[in-house]
Amino acid sequence: MELSMNNDDGSGGAHSGGRKRVYCKECVIAEVTRIKANFHLCVRDEVIIGFKTSAGPIFRPVRNSGEDG
Repeated sequence: MELSMNNDDGSGGAHSGGRKRVYCKECVIAEVTRIKANFHLCVRDEVIIGFKTSAGPIFRPVRNSGEDG
């Protein structure tokens, strides 16, 4: 379940590209309780340097400049 929160920093959306940031349930709970969230398969998780999966490396999708980009 993902929750959308408006984190307006007063920049008129200049820092977020005019989009709302998306938070998952674990991130919202961590922010409300002011603790650091554990790793939980979220786009906001920290990058773990040197972590390798048995399925190979994990990359974010590459945006193309074609019709889909």
